[in-house]
Amino acid sequence: MLENEDWNQNNGDGNVSGSQENSIYQEEEYRSMEEWNKERDKYRRLIEAEYKQGKLVGSMVGMTVAFVLVLVVFLGYNYLHYQNKTGNAVKPTENASNLTDESIMQKVEGLQSLINSEFLYEADIDQLAEGMYAGLLAGLDDKYSVYYTKEEYNQLMEGESGEYEGIGVAVALDSKDNNIYIVSVYEGSPAAKAGLKSGDILEKVNGNSVKNKKLDDVVAEIRKGESKTSKLSIIRDKKSMDIEVTRETVTIPSVAKTMLNNNIGYIGISQFAMNTSEQFTKAYKELEAQGMKGLIIDIRNNPGGLLTTVCDMLDSMLPEGLIMYEIDKAGNRQEQLSDGDYMLKVPLAVIVNENSASASEVFSGVVQDYKIGTIVGTTTFGKGVVQNIYPLNDGSAVKLTVEKYYTAKGQDINGRGIIPDVVCEVPKKLKDQLTFAYKDDVQLHKAEEIVKDKIEK
Repeated sequence: MLENEDWNQNNGDGNVSGSQENSIYQEEEYRSMEEWNKERDKYRRLIEAEYKQGKLVGSMVGMTVAFVLVLVVFLGYNYLHYQNKTGNAVKPTENASNLTDESIMQKVEGLQSLINSEFLYEADIDQLAEGMYAGLLAGLDDKYSVYYTKEEYNQLMEGESGEYEGIGVAVALDSKDNNIYIVSVYEGSPAAKAGLKSGDILEKVNGNSVKNKKLDDVVAEIRKGESKTSKLSIIRDKKSMDIEVTRETVTIPSVAKTMLNNNIGYIGISQFAMNTSEQFTKAYKELEAQGMKGLIIDIRNNPGGLLTTVCDMLDSMLPEGLIMYEIDKAGNRQEQLSDGDYMLKVPLAVIVNENSASASEVFSGVVQDYKIGTIVGTTTFGKGVVQNIYPLNDGSAVKLTVEKYYTAKGQDINGRGIIPDVVCEVPKKLKDQLTFAYKDDVQLHKAEEIVKDKIEK
């Protein structure tokens, strides 16, 4: 994207993650978990009560979710024979077929006993439980299936909704000088009103230095302070200054536009959030009103987002027909269709790179299938699977891989990616830069050249 934010940036003080998957809520599965959760919570309360009284936990049926982490992450299913001071042995889990099998129960009971009697420090039962829930999902050996704590889930939902409470900036940590930079200020945001600018170096938040702090911790301090107003100390043009900013509800802009030479419109899309399709349509129509003769859509470093959003956008660009389809573990096929009422009437190029993933690959792959545009750049990430998010009763959530998806012409993206029609590499000296200027953007220039040729034909 023009003046690209870094792939590892904290995209907005709203902490929009670069790994938002195709989230589809399924109430039927959610309801089926409620009874299980109630049972788990009941036993967890019993466990905590017995732990505080110094008793050995006897039955841990209600913490079934917790059991597997011990096996998968901490033990890796290796047999562990250890005789502690109380004489309790941790026994192997032979021939276990279910998480509630007695052998698993006994092994966890023994591990709990070891922790109580031998661990040097005080164990936090809540922290252990959260780690074990995460470990259960890690045991699936699928990098896209994960457990979210309540806080992590709330952050994920903010990113997908396209709104959050904050000041409206994107910040990034530059590994070269270890400074936190404001890389973009959202139009009309509290930060813009207060006078913050792209390129400002963040020095302090409410008088506290940000040097050597984690980026997430700095963002949290801006967003979650006791006061609605934060005082940011910044460095601009080698001069220090203090700026006060008041938090408000901020709409995250996932679409940027500009008009390039030869009346070629440019639209950059940073993610496919709930409001991205609306922003895209608005940007397209504004460029069209300015006399746009060709269009470049830039989805470099776009990690994906919602399948519903990307299909809505493709629907506005395609003739009537199949957009893409998904297949689940039972072989059921679900199709997404275009109604043929489209607005795209100019030559198109789409720029991708190795960090264009998931929904971005659907977008570029379908454009390629229908030959309505030229794909320019480097081979994409290669994520061709769909995840559902299942909220749990305590505010946490799990994300599970549930389907594979294919483009209209049957392209299987997973592990392969989309190979561009025109391969164009970024020079090595620019690959690690936080941003690079228009004059150095060889991929954008190649896309301009292609669109210009199409206009002139």
